[in-house]
Amino acid sequence: MTIDQIYLDFDNTLYDTVSLSQDITAIFLQAGLTKEQFDETMTEATKGKSGTFYNYSFEHHVALCQEKGYVLSHDILPELSKLTEHDLSFEDTYTFLDWARKNSKMVYVLTAGNPDFQMKKIASTRIAEFVDDIIICHHKKPEEVALRKGDAKHIVFVNDKVSENIAVKEKFSEITVITKRHPFRETEEELTDSGIPYFQTLTEILSYIQKYGHK
Repeated sequence: MTIDQIYLDFDNTLYDTVSLSQDITAIFLQAGLTKEQFDETMTEATKGKSGTFYNYSFEHHVALCQEKGYVLSHDILPELSKLTEHDLSFEDTYTFLDWARKNSKMVYVLTAGNPDFQMKKIASTRIAEFVDDIIICHHKKPEEVALRKGDAKHIVFVNDKVSENIAVKEKFSEITVITKRHPFRETEEELTDSGIPYFQTLTEILSYIQKYGHK
């Protein structure tokens, strides 16, 4: 049975954002920020003071440090910019995407955040070659699916954030929702209690879809 639509999250589902974050951390600490200062500014640069939206960029993060009076030893923007020149897709990302392209009528990538920053990361990869559309989310993910679902019946949704996956499943019980496990965010108990199947890798997710289908 051909799948009508596959929705794939970008950060930490197709792309190793944890590794990118570790590299960002190292550059800021080497430039003189304390870990406490970095964590404070990273959180605010990513989610804003309200904590309700994603708008991270290197320029915004550096400017925020300057606003707070945190001294950086040198201009780190050139070093930071080089980080998004490297393809940080997971080793099984393209195998999964190739299968998705051949077995689904439509393949979407969903990503939230600063559009320019997100597209720089995506441009460092080959992901665009395999998908029909890359969507910078302006709504919560269940609403983004609702905008595109139409009369599609066989849909797969893969994402690393359990709370979003629960929201999608609650809105569309017929969608096959699968969690790509984040390295450290949710506990085993939280993952189990979600009632949503979860896996470490895209290879495992692909095996699950092939074995149990999409219903």
